[in-house]
Amino acid sequence: MTMRIFDRLAPLWRAEARSRLTRNVSTGIALALMFINCAAAQQLSTALDSNAIMGFETPAGWFVTGNNATIPTESPTTTRTQGKSALAVTIPSNLTKLTSMPVASTATALAGVGNSGAIFQVDVMLPLQQGNSNNSGQLQLFVNSPSRGLSKVLVGSVNFSGFRLGTYHTMKFPIPPAIGSALGAAPFNDLTFQFFIGSPGTGQGTYLFDNLRVHSVPLVTATAGTQPPPGYGGSVDFVVFGGTPEAQLFDAAPVQVPDSFHLKLGTVGATTVQLDLGYDGTPSFTCTYDADTTDATGKSYRLQSCSGGIQAGDILGASWAKLTIVAGDPSMKLRAQLAKNPVGDQTGGGIIPAMPTFWGDFDGCIPAVVADKAVPPYTSRSATCASQTAEATQIATAYVKKMQNSDPAPNWIVTPMPEFARRHGDGSPHNNLTGPPPPKDPPFDDEGHLNPGGDWDAYWRVFGNLTYGTSGFDFTTHFDGTADAHVVLWGQDVDALSIQAMADSDVGPTNLGNPKVSGCLHVYLFGAEIQVTGSGNDVNDCTPSNASPSIGFTYHAGDSTNI
Repeated sequence: MTMRIFDRLAPLWRAEARSRLTRNVSTGIALALMFINCAAAQQLSTALDSNAIMGFETPAGWFVTGNNATIPTESPTTTRTQGKSALAVTIPSNLTKLTSMPVASTATALAGVGNSGAIFQVDVMLPLQQGNSNNSGQLQLFVNSPSRGLSKVLVGSVNFSGFRLGTYHTMKFPIPPAIGSALGAAPFNDLTFQFFIGSPGTGQGTYLFDNLRVHSVPLVTATAGTQPPPGYGGSVDFVVFGGTPEAQLFDAAPVQVPDSFHLKLGTVGATTVQLDLGYDGTPSFTCTYDADTTDATGKSYRLQSCSGGIQAGDILGASWAKLTIVAGDPSMKLRAQLAKNPVGDQTGGGIIPAMPTFWGDFDGCIPAVVADKAVPPYTSRSATCASQTAEATQIATAYVKKMQNSDPAPNWIVTPMPEFARRHGDGSPHNNLTGPPPPKDPPFDDEGHLNPGGDWDAYWRVFGNLTYGTSGFDFTTHFDGTADAHVVLWGQDVDALSIQAMADSDVGPTNLGNPKVSGCLHVYLFGAEIQVTGSGNDVNDCTPSNASPSIGFTYHAGDSTNI
C-alpha cells in the first residue's frame, strides 16, 4: 500500500519539482530581463536629449502600458504643433499610461518650473472615434523625481469634454506650490512624467501628444516699448496674383484660421478664396471664403466653411499653408498675413477672436517733404499717408473691441507686425537715374532706405554732378553735390541733415604756377544753416578766397537763434 501510494505521489512530486524549477528559471529570467531593461533605459535616457523627450520627438522617450491583455501601441507622427514629430498612441484599453524617460532640470522646456503660477502644458489631439459617447474621458498628469522627494505626485486632471475632436488643444495643469518649490530648488536629472489616459470604451481611436512644456510668462501692462516674450507673434505672409496659388513652408507652429481676406487689387466678383493648412505640403484642413456682401467696395471675402469642423479663430498646428484665388484673373492681387503664435505656443479653439489678415496698405503712403521742421506741429501732411494711418487705426480699433467683448483668459496676445510697420529695405544704394552714363558716374543720384514708402522711414540720398571743359588752353572742372539724411515720421519727410558742396578748378598752361581752386560748403541741421567759415569771408560767398585746399574748412554751430 505504501508503495502504491508512493508510486502515485511520485509523479506529482516530480511535477511539482519541475514547476518549482520552471518558476525559479522564469523568475531568474524575468529579473535578468528587468536589470537589462533598466540598464538599457539608463543608457537610453543618457543618450536622449531632455527637450526631445518633452517635445515627443522620438518614441524612445516614452513608453505605454495598458490595463488589459492588449498592449497600446505608439508611433511617431508628423501631425504636430512644433519640432519635427509628435507621438501617436493607439488606445485599446480603458486606462492607458504614458511614461517618459528621465528629464534633467537643464531642459529648456522646464524653464520657470519653480515660478509662482507656472503651468505644465501639453498639446493633445483627441480621436474622432469615441468609445463612450456619454463619457469622453480625462487626462491625469503625475510627476516623479526621487532626488527631489517626489514620488508619483498628482499634478492635476483635465476632462476631455468640451474639446473638439480631431484637432490639437493645449491642455493645462497648474503646478501645485509643493511641486514647483521642489523642482525649482535644486538641479535634478531624474524627473519623469506619467500621463493616465482614461478612455471609457476599449479599442477606440488614436491620441496625439506633442510639446510638453512649462508655461511661465509674467503678465504686464504693455507700453509702446514693451517687447513680447519669446515665441509670441509672427505671421505667414502671402501675396497672391490672379488664380496662381501661393504656398508657404515654415517651422511647425500654431497658426490661426482667419475669418476674412482682403483684395489689394481688383474686385471679388464670382471668385472664392481657398486656404489649405497642413504639414510639409499636405493639407489637413481646407477652408473656403466667399464674397463678403457687407463690403460695398467688393474687395473682401468671408469664411463660408472649413473641413473637419474647423472654425474661424481656431489655432491649429501647421508647417505649410496654401492660398488660392479660385477663378481669379491677372488683375487681382491679394495680400494676407495669417497670425502665427498669436498666444504663444497655445493651440485650440475659442481662445481669441480671429485676427485680421489685412492691416492697411503699406505702400499707399507717399511722404510729404516738411521744410525747416524738426518737431510737431507739421504744416504739411501727405493725404495718402493720413488715409493709410486712418485705415490702419480703424482696423486695429475694431479688433481691440472684438477682443474686449470676447473676454479672453489672461495671456499675451500678439498680432502680426503689419506690412506698413515693417522695414522693407536695408539702406543699400539705389541709383535713381536710368540709362547712360553708367551707374556711379556723374550725374549721380543714389539713396538707401530702411523702409521705402512707409509711414516710418530713415534714408540717405547723395546726388550731384561733375562737369569738365576747356577754356583756351586751360582745363576746368565744376563739381556740385548734396548729401542728405532724412527721417519720415507718420508720413512727414524731415530733412534732418543736409551737406551741400561746390568746387571749381582751373588749371593749365596759362596759370601753371597759380592754379585756381575754389569752393564752398553749406551745412543744414533740420533746415537751419550751421556756420561754416573758410578764410573769414561770408559763408554764402563762393569766391576763390572763401575756401581752398591749403586753408581747409572750419565748422562750428551757431547759437540757438541760428538753428
